[in-house]
Amino acid sequence: MNEGTYRQVIAANPLCPTCRAPISRSVPAINITLRDLVQRLLGSTVATVATVATVPTVATVATVPTVATVATVAMGGAASASASFEPFRGVRLQVGAETHVCADDSRILHLQVKAPADGEEEGADYLLAIDESGSMGSIAWVQVDKGRVGVERIELVKHMVATMAAMMTPRDRVAIVGFSDRVQLRLPLTQMTDSGKALLKSRLEILRADGCTNIYGAVEQLASIASSKDCAGRRIVGMLLTDGIPTESIPPVTGGRRTMPMIQERIKVTNPWTMHAVGFSSDVNSSLLEQLAAWGNGRMLFVPSGDMVSTNGINLAAYEKTVASKGITVYYTVNGTRHSMHTGPVAFGTSRDFMIPLPVGAVVSGIDAPEAAGFIIPPEGDRHLCRQAFVELLTQIIGEGERAMAVYRDIYTILPELQARLDAFHARYAKSADPCTQAMLRDVTSKVDGEQQVRLALGFLGQNNWGMPYLRAYRDHMRDQVCMNFKDPGLKTFETPRFLACQALGDAAFATIPPPFLHKQGYVAATVDYSSAFNNSGGSCFEGSMPVVMADGSTKAIRDIRKGDVVKGGSKVRYSVEFNAYAPSQPMAQLTPKVAVTPWHPCRRVGEAGAWSFPANHVQYAARPLKTVYNLVLESGHIVEADGYTFVTLGHGFQEVPLVHAFFGTDECIKALEGQPGAAEGRPVYENCVAIKKDGMIVGWEDQKAECAIA
Repeated sequence: MNEGTYRQVIAANPLCPTCRAPISRSVPAINITLRDLVQRLLGSTVATVATVATVPTVATVATVPTVATVATVAMGGAASASASFEPFRGVRLQVGAETHVCADDSRILHLQVKAPADGEEEGADYLLAIDESGSMGSIAWVQVDKGRVGVERIELVKHMVATMAAMMTPRDRVAIVGFSDRVQLRLPLTQMTDSGKALLKSRLEILRADGCTNIYGAVEQLASIASSKDCAGRRIVGMLLTDGIPTESIPPVTGGRRTMPMIQERIKVTNPWTMHAVGFSSDVNSSLLEQLAAWGNGRMLFVPSGDMVSTNGINLAAYEKTVASKGITVYYTVNGTRHSMHTGPVAFGTSRDFMIPLPVGAVVSGIDAPEAAGFIIPPEGDRHLCRQAFVELLTQIIGEGERAMAVYRDIYTILPELQARLDAFHARYAKSADPCTQAMLRDVTSKVDGEQQVRLALGFLGQNNWGMPYLRAYRDHMRDQVCMNFKDPGLKTFETPRFLACQALGDAAFATIPPPFLHKQGYVAATVDYSSAFNNSGGSCFEGSMPVVMADGSTKAIRDIRKGDVVKGGSKVRYSVEFNAYAPSQPMAQLTPKVAVTPWHPCRRVGEAGAWSFPANHVQYAARPLKTVYNLVLESGHIVEADGYTFVTLGHGFQEVPLVHAFFGTDECIKALEGQPGAAEGRPVYENCVAIKKDGMIVGWEDQKAECAIA
């Protein structure tokens, strides 16, 4: 189609048939220029840009090996020639071995590989397969009071990928494969420069949910890219991002064939890689995703709804950015028979620990690792025995749940037995003085809101519920010693200073990315209590950098405001309150890149005379790695302004809905603050603020200093 014909078509049909958005008249000129450049560089190999953008099969992709370089050069140099990307060198690991005698007289061989605390970040090639099937257009809901809020699943994927891409550097490259009825190369392997990230963003925007779920084709495409010469020597990280059950009527998975056996039998990857499987929604086939992750030497992750996008995406990317080594092979001899084991990736400042059962009377000799930097005696053996026992227990629980569902047995009939096994595990290690062991036990039993998620998951093991996929994901991360989210104490023991720095980078990036459209159903009351999902400071608060407008027109970060300061409108600050929490994360709604607020803090746009509303009514809130939030008490006015929004402050006294609150809006709130350290100076501080509730309503705060913090 030439440009004149194109413009005639657009004049008659000005809206996109898919999204109903106006079609830009400037697009054809850009596409024609790009097509002409590609044709000049490749001759007759590729006829049009459209051919590149809609590669139907892996075989076709393999016949156009230079398309990635040409297409990205045309878009401003987003990709470099493969020769400019050096192979991943990695660091040398230390290896240790020790034999442990357990309480039942059984013996365990403890093998450990350990990476140094710091080193150079070398980058990686990230190969992403994004599900574009019709079910990805469904809403991932979060239940809130008598209603619910949610985001389309495909928009969750886009948001997660955009967050991870923002954390990458020019040493990283990304390729995106879209799959539904067919498999399409949406983004060739592209360097993550500023222009490369812009190209990735534009390719994410074109993704639409429609068609079937060709998981086999997606994995085949990822394997083809991973096996290419361009990726040889690089550290390769694949990710399958999907919500569904595969369509098993797309060749070659037809005639009763199943997806997983076909992948195992037919797809080979010639370059070493890791492939993670990320499930979106609670009705995902978590058994298949776990098998896919095991086949790819990776882990399963679980994103049930929008509030979990940041915690999973940021932690996944943070770990990959800190990987120090692809791993090494360790050889060991038991009773004269030589065995080998590849460790898999190891991050800076961490270890991988393997607890290998030994036969009675076994003789261990000949520990050997030719690539190792040296040998050590592995510490914390009891801790890793506990971790191994925990992984084995979770495997048993998952198996029992699967068997019950396979025969349509009521899952709740086996719940007492599963809970008893958790109780026995907890009792077995309850007297341990090791803080990491105690943190694992808090994932089983805890009085802190948001903890003991493993135990809570037992009540949600049924079909299309979050319990089973969560337990699978948790088990994989506990096994591999990787932090999965912001809140599970046992998994947070695997954090390192370098990991936390990358996590902070990801959280800052997340705050700048526009949130996806939020769908709403039903009624959300002013008194909603969401703290059962995440332990927060127990009230309506702000992230510390929020720029509050002052009386002279300047702005000041809310964490820096002090007693006596005057905000816009002439109101003087009576208290500047600091709420800390031992809990490692809080739910926050990012209203603007500069304003993050708890989801149920009433807000209103500046200049609007309409009713007040909640941030949760406008954007999808998400778990954020914040331990400190802030709020103010004003002598009058009781309203502050920040970046285009106005907010009420504590003890405001307003009686209109939804501002009225029996605690936050009354003198009871002020009385609680007056009893805290620093109140006399106008700076009340809570060390571990936890909400006191009655009939589901917050009626006070308690500073629970006795609870053990996670280091």
